[in-house]
Amino acid sequence: MKNLRPNQFTYIHPKNIEPLINNLKIPRIHIDRKLQKIQADVHDSEICELVLNEKTGNYILVGGYTSYYAYLENRNNNQLILCKTYDKLNESERYLLTLDWIFKNRIIDWHDRNQIIVKLHHEFNMTISEIANFLLKPAKVIKYYLKAPPQYSQRSKEMNAEGTINKIWLEAFKHRHNKEFLTEIILYKTQHITDQQLTFIGWMRGNRIKFEMHNLTSEQEHILMEKALSLKDDFLLEIKQTINSMRRENGEPPVF
Repeated sequence: MKNLRPNQFTYIHPKNIEPLINNLKIPRIHIDRKLQKIQADVHDSEICELVLNEKTGNYILVGGYTSYYAYLENRNNNQLILCKTYDKLNESERYLLTLDWIFKNRIIDWHDRNQIIVKLHHEFNMTISEIANFLLKPAKVIKYYLKAPPQYSQRSKEMNAEGTINKIWLEAFKHRHNKEFLTEIILYKTQHITDQQLTFIGWMRGNRIKFEMHNLTSEQEHILMEKALSLKDDFLLEIKQTINSMRRENGEPPVF
């Protein structure tokens, strides 16, 4: 496979750019940060990567999606923006570059990755090894996105929980049953799990705790995760109780 590098830099108006993939689930915070840099005229290493669409005369976006959407929202969206351009790319190369950008920029939505990998594998007949080698990823990562695990059901779509479930399945748990446990909490106990709660669980996987390394039963590991999920609430309750106790010592009534 040839080495894909942009050929030149040029200035192009955002209205002349067409995303190869529409509606990528780019985190809002990423776009906001990029927009702040644009409005403050701060240089950023990420710029749009384009190839000419010979049929329309516009340019197809294959990288730098965050910058593109931030420029669209910029107050001065009439300006020309600096872009990297390729002389020519075939269709599979365009999807490969977009997929590479998605991985490098931690766009972790399972469906965003799945739709491109399925297209490359089934429509362009690329092997799993070819895709993995281009992305510098293990083949098992590509296989993971080729077929949806059972957790990605119609139920997860109806509950708008695909993003959170995807994050759970990308977490580096040693035991698969812990991913399944968290998924079932969302889908069948209808409990919302936040990024902060996943961070608490991540602390238990690291921070010298490494709870999956201590020969606990699956039930015991699940109890620990439930504690992590309620850690913030328990902490706040303890603080409120402490404040009430202190006020009583001062002859004041409790406030919580």
